[in-house]
Amino acid sequence: MNFVVGQRLTTKYGTSVVETVTDAGVNIRFLEGEKKGETDFLPNVSSPAPVAPRVRRSSSPARFRLPSAYRPLNGSEAYTIGYMSTRCWLDAEVPEKAQNAFEDKYRSVTGETPVPGSEHYVLLHGNANKWGHELRIYFQFPSNGHDSLTFPGDISPVASTTPGILRINMNTFWWQLVQIGFRLGRIHARDQIRRSLETKYLSDFERGVAAGPERTGGRST
Repeated sequence: MNFVVGQRLTTKYGTSVVETVTDAGVNIRFLEGEKKGETDFLPNVSSPAPVAPRVRRSSSPARFRLPSAYRPLNGSEAYTIGYMSTRCWLDAEVPEKAQNAFEDKYRSVTGETPVPGSEHYVLLHGNANKWGHELRIYFQFPSNGHDSLTFPGDISPVASTTPGILRINMNTFWWQLVQIGFRLGRIHARDQIRRSLETKYLSDFERGVAAGPERTGGRST
């Protein structure tokens, strides 16, 4: 089936809309139901013509259509990115059928190959009830309150099952952060993140780096 941006789909979770279309599949956002506001990735599972065996290879960045890299629009957002660069971790749950697409895309952006089975990258085998990537951003609740952080657009962190830990479920924002230097897991390329900012926001970024509690704990849900 050919998808187009803006197309509405009916799923078991309710109505969703297609946000981006790539060779590997489509990114959708749920408009209603229990997953309202969350995003998901539906891999392209159509069968190729049987002309030759598929050979897995590293892909060039041009193969993927990525969302625009995130750029803070004000000092408050730059402060938040500074805070996140030391207090957040990025997790991925990926169905086995979508493994190649996810790893190729991540490698095309970062030059690094993610290793499934690690704490922050879980590969779901068999008939796991997952349609596509579930990419989450976790971070500690700021000591000076959630209102001290500013996120773009309709991004709204929610409480995780771990006390004191907040979560963002949005695949698009996950990839936007990866493009500026955030990485799967807890170790981020802070110098790269810093270079992505406008000079006038650097002091706000550094205030965010210095703020709040140190990162603790393991994987959250």
